[in-house]
Amino acid sequence: MVPRRAAEEHAWQTPSKRPTQEPNRRLGATTWVCRLAARRRPARRDLSPPSAPGGPAMAAFPSFPVGARPGAAPETAAAVWQVITTMYEAYSAGDRARIDACLDPEATVWDSGTAGLLFGKPDLDRVREERPAVGEGPVESGLEPYGQVVDVFGAIAVLRFWLRVDFAPDPSVGELRPELVRNTAVLQQGVDAKWRIVHLHEDVQQPGGVPVGNH
Repeated sequence: MVPRRAAEEHAWQTPSKRPTQEPNRRLGATTWVCRLAARRRPARRDLSPPSAPGGPAMAAFPSFPVGARPGAAPETAAAVWQVITTMYEAYSAGDRARIDACLDPEATVWDSGTAGLLFGKPDLDRVREERPAVGEGPVESGLEPYGQVVDVFGAIAVLRFWLRVDFAPDPSVGELRPELVRNTAVLQQGVDAKWRIVHLHEDVQQPGGVPVGNH
């Protein structure tokens, strides 16, 4: 015969006979549920990539510029700006192939003389053919891009700049006012490391080619 004390200890150690644990009434139901949830929550997995043997831990994600104005390294800013200067030099020389080399074939353009958005080279070529022939209207005498502001976000560059278009004097009316255009260009660096324009927005602030003094 098992003594009464031994029987009570045996019943306590048997899982089926173990008394149900009651929550502390002073904690409240919500606190008790939270404690149970915390007790049953699985261990958090470490999702960061493993470190290289003998080296520091790798970053979980690549770092990107923070903010709207990260700027650019001098050599990168110069490479981006050279695309613009090359394009206008080619324009002045009438070298369409060299202009197109500065543009992505699918680039979009808000052309200052066209209402609709141009999609790619076919649209751009169509607008080119619709422009006045040489000798019609004011004669351009020079182009000067200036005031560039460059910010680079990885393989994407955002460029803001001004363009001044000068005109030769008109024999009948005299000196002509220059045209001032503010521009925003978005460029992408390709796998060949070259920057090309993927979007260009032209916004004329001062129409040119009219007699000085006319408004």
